[in-house]
Amino acid sequence: MINRLQIQELQDLVGKETLQRLAAIIQFIPNSGISHPNDIYEKQNLERIFLSFAGQDAFQKEEFRKKIISRLSDEEIRSLAQKLGLSDLLPFSDLVNLISHKAWTDNSETKILIDFLRLPESYIPSARTVIPNIETVKRPESPYKSLKDYQNEIFRKVEGNLENPLQKILIQMPTGSGKTRTAMEIICAEMNKNPGKSVIWIANSEELCEQAVECFRDVWSHIGTFDADIIRAWGPNDVKYPINSSFLVAGFAKLHSAFKRNPELAKVISNNLHLLIIDEAHQVMAPTYKEVVTKLREDNFSIHMLGLTATPGRGNLDNEETRELIGFFSGNRIDIESGNQTVFQYLRHKKILAHIKKDPLYTNMVFELTPAEKKYLKSHYDFSMEFLERISLDDMRNLEIIKKLKKECELRKKILFFAGSVNQSKFICAILNFMGYRAEHLDGSTKRDRRRNIITEFKSGDLNIICNFGVLTTGFDAPKIDVVFIGRPTMSVVLYSQMVGRGLRGPAIGGKESCKLIDVIDNIEAYNSPDNVYEYFGEYWEENV
Repeated sequence: MINRLQIQELQDLVGKETLQRLAAIIQFIPNSGISHPNDIYEKQNLERIFLSFAGQDAFQKEEFRKKIISRLSDEEIRSLAQKLGLSDLLPFSDLVNLISHKAWTDNSETKILIDFLRLPESYIPSARTVIPNIETVKRPESPYKSLKDYQNEIFRKVEGNLENPLQKILIQMPTGSGKTRTAMEIICAEMNKNPGKSVIWIANSEELCEQAVECFRDVWSHIGTFDADIIRAWGPNDVKYPINSSFLVAGFAKLHSAFKRNPELAKVISNNLHLLIIDEAHQVMAPTYKEVVTKLREDNFSIHMLGLTATPGRGNLDNEETRELIGFFSGNRIDIESGNQTVFQYLRHKKILAHIKKDPLYTNMVFELTPAEKKYLKSHYDFSMEFLERISLDDMRNLEIIKKLKKECELRKKILFFAGSVNQSKFICAILNFMGYRAEHLDGSTKRDRRRNIITEFKSGDLNIICNFGVLTTGFDAPKIDVVFIGRPTMSVVLYSQMVGRGLRGPAIGGKESCKLIDVIDNIEAYNSPDNVYEYFGEYWEENV
């Protein structure tokens, strides 16, 4: 039914700037269906572009649905009314108002309307999921998977340390080696030894928080010796203090704001705590995060503190931050013993980690940093959002990325694309959809239910491409990823390891033998390319493809 819209209406809905950007590059994409820039202004192509670039957002708005429905014929609207259980005897205008006013949610009426208007199934809104603030862990329904030998060695060392008072321990395990699973075994063992006491797990993203909940639920259901509560304290859930023995999972930001509003809350929570876990421990060096940890420990200094990290503290390659982080944990760092091999060789040999095959995309483009961007890089050890936004708008660079992505799509690969900006992620995602490859976009503003639905589809195999910005670097496990495509430059070892880590899971833990890593390598003035970051991870790779 989109064909009822006029050419000018379609152009206005897509936007002049988007059409100009498309006209400049799409003719150079092999087999895109567009051979000349002016072809995109043909009505049939405009309809496809609208559905790919703007349709999903447009149909969320009642006024737009009303515009489309009002262009149905009298026979069509009465047929639709019957399907929706409305009286087909009502006047045409009343039916238009009633149908367009219906809630655009995951319900049978929306599905009928989407089917009737011949819209893509992906337009169906995600079902709203209510996540409980508190839940009780029940008995297991699946077999228990014991720790691997190297995880068990970490467990044994940490448990030995925890027999002493006031322990602060930093656990370092490479991305993909099972930090969360190992930590959860420690947590459950300590809760069993200390009934009535609670544990708090602090992380900086919803994905990491939910991952912790799922892992605790699985482990505790098998080895827990009493009923324990899980308390969620992130997103819409308030911070609740434990009444029973509990596993409290909280977002740093949520705790910080809650403690500011109610300074006594930290004291109430800490009174019953035995363990404090900091996921992605390098975050604790930020002043607000350190403040949260300090508040929890100032009235109960006997709380043991564990930090989890893959690359301790290294926002850049300077060791100062690493030393500070290890110092924060009293110099007590525990990591994997790998004998004469490197840790990566050891874990690959055990098929814990996949073989990473590098396939760099050299753009041969030179980008000059402004004085402000240089200043930001010098003080923050990474590129500013302004710089990332600027290079992400370079459509000659985007063209090379799209061509490379298209080749992987043609091979039906499962791809996770890390963009340099929200704009770039949306733009590239829309072009992939225009070319017939189903892709979805995620960023920090994506609604929680939609984000969860997209990730579920990706994990199940119903969706093969996710384009994202600012999310999915942590707390996201999709075992069968074929390609990690990094489209943003970074000088941060931590961020880079998190992105690469999404493809590291090996066959011994449900992943793949190998994963392709595609890096977009730019020539950034005065810094050449961030090769020093990539070379830092030389042990991750074995060969180029």
